[in-house]
Amino acid sequence: MNTVGPLKIDVWSDYVCPFCYLQLAVLEQLQQTYGERLEFNWHAFELRPDPLALLDPSADYLRETWSRSVLPMADRRQVTMKMPSVQPRSRKVLEAAAFARNAGSFEAFHKEAYRAFFEKGLDIGETHTLLELAATTGL
Repeated sequence: MNTVGPLKIDVWSDYVCPFCYLQLAVLEQLQQTYGERLEFNWHAFELRPDPLALLDPSADYLRETWSRSVLPMADRRQVTMKMPSVQPRSRKVLEAAAFARNAGSFEAFHKEAYRAFFEKGLDIGETHTLLELAATTGL
């Protein structure tokens, strides 16, 4: 019997970070293994807040990083990913995730926001995309 309570792990992530998305399956596996003995506390971490420049999606640096690091890791973890054609600000999607948390739909929204960006190639910085995500996740 656990009288101490769950082990709490704080996770800072951004929906435009491919490495954050790649860790999602690892964290889900930990949650399945340990169940209620483990609790993740998700925190927003905006990688490129205003006024920092956005990444150029066609830049050599980005393509090289994806070829060298992101895609091999995705292959090893059997995660479907494609390099996004846009590199949006993430403030709106992070705010939408906070709304989803308050509405009790964080898990569904959280996963779908990552999938929308890294699998479907949607611009999660756009309001209309976030409204569609909200509708598909029950918000």
